[in-house]
Amino acid sequence: MPEAISPMAFLRDLQVLVEGDPIDKTVRMAPGTALHAEAVTFTDVLRVGGAVTLTGTGSTLTLTPVAQATAAATFAFFHGNWDTNALTTNTGVVTVYGMRLDIPNITVGTLAPTNAVNLYIAGAPTEGSSINLALWVDAGSVRFDGSLFVESTPTEGTAGEQLQSAGAAAVPIWAAAGSRREYKDVGTEFLDTAVALAAVVSTPVFNFKYVAPEFIDGGLDEEGNQIQIRINRKPSTGDFDTDYVGILAEDAPWAMHHKETMLNPVNTFGYTVLAIKELKRRLIAGGL
Repeated sequence: MPEAISPMAFLRDLQVLVEGDPIDKTVRMAPGTALHAEAVTFTDVLRVGGAVTLTGTGSTLTLTPVAQATAAATFAFFHGNWDTNALTTNTGVVTVYGMRLDIPNITVGTLAPTNAVNLYIAGAPTEGSSINLALWVDAGSVRFDGSLFVESTPTEGTAGEQLQSAGAAAVPIWAAAGSRREYKDVGTEFLDTAVALAAVVSTPVFNFKYVAPEFIDGGLDEEGNQIQIRINRKPSTGDFDTDYVGILAEDAPWAMHHKETMLNPVNTFGYTVLAIKELKRRLIAGGL
C-alpha cells in the first residue's frame, strides 16, 4: 500500500500557496480524493504561483491520470461540478464564470513565441462508436465577441461571406459568390441568348418541402438527459414547413454547382439576364 501523505507535505511538495484559515482547516485528504478544500472563507481554493522554469513541453499544471471508467453513465477527466447553491451572490458581482481564462502575460525574451493561444485542443478522440468531437456545447447559446478564424491557415471572413462545410472530416471555409472582376478568371462573353432562353423555358417548376432529418437514440448525457443523434441529414434551408416553389437539380444542371447538387446563384441570374435579352431581341424583331 502506498505511504500516506499528509496534506501539509502534499502541498509543500507541490509548492502550492493556500490562503485563508490555517492549512489544516482548509485542506484535507479525503477518501477517494487527492485534494479536498473544506467550506471556509478564503480568496483562492488552489493557487499555483512563483517563478517556474519550464523546459521542453513543460507546464505549470499537468494532469496525467490513469483512470479506469466504471459502469457509470459518463466519465470526465476534469469535471467542474457546480452544485446547487455553489455560489451565493451578494453585492458587487457583475459576471460569474464557470471557468475563466485571462490573457497570458507573456514576457518575450530573446525569442518570441510563434503562436500564443488561451485554449488549445489538439484534436478529437476516435474511440466513440457514435460521436467523436473536439468540443461539445450540449445546450445554451454560444457567444463570440472577437473574430472567427477557420481553415488550416487562419483567415477571417469578410462581409457577405458564409461558413461552408467541405464534407465529412474537412475544414470549413469562408465562401461567397464574389462578383468583382478581380475575383474571377474571366473568359469570353456568353452571347448565345437563345440557348439561355431555351434552358429557362424548358425547366419545370415544382412545389416542394424539404425532407426533415431523422434522429436515433444517442444514450444519456451526464445529467441523465436523452441525447438525440441526427442521421440521414439532407442539405436544406433548415425550414421543413415552408411550401417552396422551385426547380430540381436533375432538370437544370446549368443552374447548379457543387457536383450539380446545389443551386448556383451566379448561373441562375446569368441565364435569367440572357433569357430576358433574347426576349427583348424577339420583341424588337417582331416590331413590338
